[in-house]
Amino acid sequence: PRRYYACRGMVRHRLGCRERPYFRADDLEELVWSEVAKVLGQPAIIIQGFQDQGLGQGEDELAAEVERVEREVRRIQSEEDRTIRLFVIGKISETQLDLQRKFITERLEQSRDDLEGLKVQRERALRSESIAQSVAGWVREVGVKLDAVSAEERQRVLRLVVDRIEVDRDDNLRIILAIPHPESVSNAHQGSSC
Repeated sequence: PRRYYACRGMVRHRLGCRERPYFRADDLEELVWSEVAKVLGQPAIIIQGFQDQGLGQGEDELAAEVERVEREVRRIQSEEDRTIRLFVIGKISETQLDLQRKFITERLEQSRDDLEGLKVQRERALRSESIAQSVAGWVREVGVKLDAVSAEERQRVLRLVVDRIEVDRDDNLRIILAIPHPESVSNAHQGSSC
């Protein structure tokens, strides 16, 4: 018996959504496997896709920005110290001191908030890079053995990395891959011989 995939619009809503509302399963599955195997055979694509999804700034840029804001915090703290010294030696009044400290405190709090946000972003970037490398390692390992996988192993790999498959009105195929969480990668690796 031959297996087919049917257009959801055709089946659920009785819509004539395309000329060919059915696709042979074997043909579609072979095409999907071929495209997924190409991607899995090139870990750089996975890493780039992961980075494109992510953080905007790279870890190096975030580290430089953290350093810049830390310098700004130190500069503002020095400014506050100078203002207090000016009051102690009588160069400014208590009213001037209060105004300056209020202004300095607002800037200092803002800079510290910025710094905290950047540190969180940087930590996220480092964690994401670690995940990307973990996934890339798995992809490299799987990619080496893709030529010799059984149909069952193919299904395991596809279930792990394919989020969904869309076919448009012009019969163009769009395969959306999902980057698995490192634990999923580890579990899939242990459960699969590919």
